[in-house]
Amino acid sequence: MDDAFVRRLHFTVEFPLPDVRDRRRIWRNIWPSNAPLRELDFDFLAKRFAISGGSIRNIALGAAFLAAADGGSLTMDHVLDATRREYQKMGKISVEGEFELLPATAQDSTGVVS
Repeated sequence: MDDAFVRRLHFTVEFPLPDVRDRRRIWRNIWPSNAPLRELDFDFLAKRFAISGGSIRNIALGAAFLAAADGGSLTMDHVLDATRREYQKMGKISVEGEFELLPATAQDSTGVVS
């Protein structure tokens, strides 16, 4: 928005981004119960990407389309590719390695990335 438009607004409301716990809940609940999910790491997604619930929804939809085009289950690769695309749409700069999963040695005994 340009400065002249912003000056004409009487009220602005800022919505804070969800915290890690809320993002984890959104990631878990965004998928339909019959979605063919395979090994999605919701903890990794919630911790790595500080984004809004709307962006998570866009990513989930994009990942579903990518999985459908591949003709298989929805995987972390689909989610990470869709996240990369969402970052581009938002104009966010990504850091090298931001979209890479940590090696298995960085996971705790439950398989969750710390």
